[in-house]
Amino acid sequence: MNRVEGQEKVTGQATYTADAVVADLAYAALVQSQVSHGQVTEESLRRSAQAAAAEPGVLHVVTPLNCPSLQVLPRDLTSDFPIERRPPLTDLEVHHVGQHMAVVVADTPENAAAAAERMQLD
Repeated sequence: MNRVEGQEKVTGQATYTADAVVADLAYAALVQSQVSHGQVTEESLRRSAQAAAAEPGVLHVVTPLNCPSLQVLPRDLTSDFPIERRPPLTDLEVHHVGQHMAVVVADTPENAAAAAERMQLD
């Protein structure tokens, strides 16, 4: 079976979505909890967000301290959809490992990831 795009792929000439260049695009990296249960202090989150914001290319750091609580749709509107019932970034209480605690927005994916790594939550 001959693949239409086979020759382009094996010669390195194929174009992929990741190859697209979009002007003024911002990238986000999630900061996730490393513990299964606990409480993050406001001071720790504020200090970590300031450290991340000082990293090169960072445009903004979204935390529960600077983001209005996101509303969850009423259950009767979402009963057929298996969605998360708890709004993201709502408080400083950790409920599970990997819970999203902050979002770092930067000019490149690498800068976003590097700044997110700098965030050490206590």
